[in-house]
Amino acid sequence: MTHRLLSLPAFTHKTVFPCGNALLNDDKNALSTENLQRLLRRHTSGDWGDVPRKLRLTNHYALEYDNSLLSCYFHPFNGIRMVVINTCADRSETVISVHP
Repeated sequence: MTHRLLSLPAFTHKTVFPCGNALLNDDKNALSTENLQRLLRRHTSGDWGDVPRKLRLTNHYALEYDNSLLSCYFHPFNGIRMVVINTCADRSETVISVHP
């Protein structure tokens, strides 16, 4: 899988943390820009998607103590099985992995 650096518009919603540079793993171009922005909006707002309760608690801890953050969205859009979003601990980079 190759990473593609994204150029994203400034967020207009209240974010819980900055996401830094966004890198996309989507070899089949299955995710539209609009849907990508929708998922990033959820992630940066603290909506971790379809993760277990323990990971939600880990993410809340990570917000306070600057650790990495992970979101997972199952079947978010037609033709996409799963999207995983991971923001590194220093908030300089967020990787979006699409699994069609």
